[in-house]
Amino acid sequence: MSITNTPDSATAQHLLTATLSQRREGEVYEERLVHATIHVLGPEDAASYVLPYPRAVGGRSEHADIPLMHASVSSAHFELTFGEHAVMLRDLGSRNGTWVGRARVHDSVELHDGAEFFAGGCALRIEFGGEQARPIAVDSSFHGLLGTSKKMRELFALLARVAPLPLSVLLLGETGTGKEEVARALHLASGRPGPLEVLDCSNIPRELSESVIHGYRRGAFTGATTDRPGAFEQAAGGTLLIDEIGEMPLDLQPKLLRVLDRREIQRVGDTQVRPVDVRVLAATNRDLQAEVAAGRFRADLFHRLAQLTIALPPLREHPEDIAVLARHFLVKVAATTGQPLQLTDEAIALLSTERWPGNVRELKTVIERSGYLTRAPNIRVGDVILDAEGMRTVRDHHLLGLPLKEALELLTDRFARDYCQQLIARHGGDLDAVATQMGYSRKGLRELMRRVGLRDD
Repeated sequence: MSITNTPDSATAQHLLTATLSQRREGEVYEERLVHATIHVLGPEDAASYVLPYPRAVGGRSEHADIPLMHASVSSAHFELTFGEHAVMLRDLGSRNGTWVGRARVHDSVELHDGAEFFAGGCALRIEFGGEQARPIAVDSSFHGLLGTSKKMRELFALLARVAPLPLSVLLLGETGTGKEEVARALHLASGRPGPLEVLDCSNIPRELSESVIHGYRRGAFTGATTDRPGAFEQAAGGTLLIDEIGEMPLDLQPKLLRVLDRREIQRVGDTQVRPVDVRVLAATNRDLQAEVAAGRFRADLFHRLAQLTIALPPLREHPEDIAVLARHFLVKVAATTGQPLQLTDEAIALLSTERWPGNVRELKTVIERSGYLTRAPNIRVGDVILDAEGMRTVRDHHLLGLPLKEALELLTDRFARDYCQQLIARHGGDLDAVATQMGYSRKGLRELMRRVGLRDD
């Protein structure tokens, strides 16, 4: 089946179900809950809704999976997510709250078979329908992704199965969970010969949106001195990641929907219509289904993008992966500095107690900061710099234990590193321009960069 003609929802669901049910070598299987029904008990008329796997939203919106028209219910009131042997209930910021007994739901709570809860004034009961074997990868890596936890190995097994399918995939996850890295892994495993390109919706100028998506012809507008392909053409034969899709303004969404529906583009200023063969992935840290229910995102665009939805777990939900990720990031730092580095068991224990609101990206930043600033091969608890300013832990646990000369040298190196990085970014990587502004020779700049742990290639 060609990517040019993406399957409809029913065909997509059939493809996904058939793919997940096939047993493969290199995987283990574990029973998990996949079928459940919600019964509306009142005060509305009784009704029942089969929950779509793996997630459903209840509310007053016509696009909700569990529509509840009672006045006490918000447009997007609550969500239900399948866990291993239970369903997780979470409130979506509703006006009148979601309740289990007399307790108002804030964080996710487990619902077991037969549990009752309230959405505003509506009473509901969940009934489980059965479990099914789901695959778990044996390997602890997948095209650059790392993880030994069950959550990550379940993700690897799912990615391996869906990568070759002609399905649009919506990647959901908090900031820093690695959505772009997952997109790259899906592309590498897809077998598609073209490139992976990224369309960042948070940076599309409104007045240039048409040319960014479709491209333009020379002379189409002032400054259009050459023909330029748009995002879809640049990804021809490969994969286009539409990043931060939740940031796309409502009035620009039809421009994207037309391309996804027709699989063809027309450059600005051109009369030729060009077909595009692109696998589409989208990523956001927003709850798009709740955005649809609230009228801030088009339902037809959501369903076109979310033929399969993959939710990436926050790092706090698989803390057993912190050690392997931290050591992986430290190996990269050591390769850059040429100094062997390792984390002590106590430092790993410290990292494992953190909540990591910035997830894997935050962990990587802490390891890089600590690795570049350490003066010893073993990174101990006092060498781990957790705060963004890089001063609290250094001042308390490191600087005061050093002679003044070494302490000043450490702070100077840190400042020099930040200074160089900002100038390099400002000058677009032009080291000659950076050296000139700093009053250094090109050779002197390279020596400084190597000393403070920056690559000079």
